[in-house]
Amino acid sequence: MRQKLHLLIQVSALVLAWVYPWRVATAQDAPSLTDQLRTQYKLVKTGSDASGFVVVEPGVVLVIKKAGLLGVPPANVTMAQQTYKDGELKGVNGFARGLLGKTTKYLQVGEKVYVRKLDINLKTDKLTFIIFECDTCNGATDQASYKTEVVFQFPKGYLGTAEPAQVADVIGQVLSVDTGATDAPPTQVAQQPTQVQEPAAGTPPPPQPQSGGDAVLRNQDVLKMAKAGLDDAIIIAKIKSSRCQFDTNPDTLIELKQGGVSSAVLRAMTESGSSPQAQPSGQAPGAAAGLPSSYGYFLSDGAQYQPMTPTRVTIVVGLSLAASGVGTAVDGFKGEAAQAFSVATPAFLVYQQNVDTTAFHLARLEFTGNMQAGQFNMSNTQPQFFRNVYGTDYNQVVPVNLWRPQQQEISLRTEPVMERNGMFRLVPDRALPPGKYALFYGQSIHSSGMIFNTRLGTQGDTALYFEIRPANGK
Repeated sequence: MRQKLHLLIQVSALVLAWVYPWRVATAQDAPSLTDQLRTQYKLVKTGSDASGFVVVEPGVVLVIKKAGLLGVPPANVTMAQQTYKDGELKGVNGFARGLLGKTTKYLQVGEKVYVRKLDINLKTDKLTFIIFECDTCNGATDQASYKTEVVFQFPKGYLGTAEPAQVADVIGQVLSVDTGATDAPPTQVAQQPTQVQEPAAGTPPPPQPQSGGDAVLRNQDVLKMAKAGLDDAIIIAKIKSSRCQFDTNPDTLIELKQGGVSSAVLRAMTESGSSPQAQPSGQAPGAAAGLPSSYGYFLSDGAQYQPMTPTRVTIVVGLSLAASGVGTAVDGFKGEAAQAFSVATPAFLVYQQNVDTTAFHLARLEFTGNMQAGQFNMSNTQPQFFRNVYGTDYNQVVPVNLWRPQQQEISLRTEPVMERNGMFRLVPDRALPPGKYALFYGQSIHSSGMIFNTRLGTQGDTALYFEIRPANGK
């Protein structure tokens, strides 16, 4: 009887495995997906010392590829949560942003970050990253380490059967692995495509090299390099520096994928038809239209494009609490403008990749000489208690001497430049009278009516600081 019962249990187990194979697969695949992704996206280890927040052991370094990630300081308990779904990044609404406090900033495209946390929820098909700025990778001399949360929402049931490489493809649309990072070379997951770092907003990369000779890169050349085990970054660099003639029909792309070519390389192949490197040999990109051939920012007077140089924004702290290391500040530009143009109706040309052109602002600047200490009083401390809290009088004069954006901005009309992929023209809605101006991205500078919290010693972002002079140049 006992033998029959044992045999019945074995038969039942086999039947269940045959009838419900997906249950067995899910139980096996779930930890495999989590483990492999955590191997690919190695978490950073953090701690604290007398100076505050520190990195104990570096992890994988990622590069931001989508604009709109709102960061908060390391000490903040609450964080901004952005959701990436169906190719669209949904940011924080106005109400939620108000709960985060005033010390927030957008992480820039091209900025490098560490991964502090990675969670996968198979029930809700969500993958969550908590990331923060890699200060040393970004060349920052003062600690910032702003953090944020990114949630990748996948279709129902997707994560239960997806391959790690498929999931990483989606992640790479927002956060790509930094192929040039020396902090922690990532351990590659099988078939994991390596993303190429995009140029940071405000940091124009050098012009892409043109291919020499008459050699043309074709499908079989890419397939040969992939089968030889060359890194994706090398293959993509070759595509970008060569004249290309690719067959990118759907069936052909499927065959290449099955042959071992990664999604990142396939994407570079499909984009090569509109890239600068797809131009005939010897012809500079955009030459027919007289457009710039290198990334950056330019001002057009209707006849020619003049390059514009970003200027670092200066921060002046008016009040500070030594115990917390936090101050209340204003920002703007010191001294004369970096450049001057004699044109009343300019158009600005933005040639960057993965930049949200709707996040650009144009404002005329006004000079702020001095402010009273009480004007930096964000916490509304009563004048009679002011010296006890801040160590200064309420009416104490604080030298500022900054050119700051007026609160009323100048509207910009955005026009894509059809001849060049990734190039946009920003056109003011009216002529610009003589004066000093700033063209800036996101929250890189605040208006003249705003004060904000900052850590002592923090440096400002960069923006385009320029002057419009009368037609006679005087």
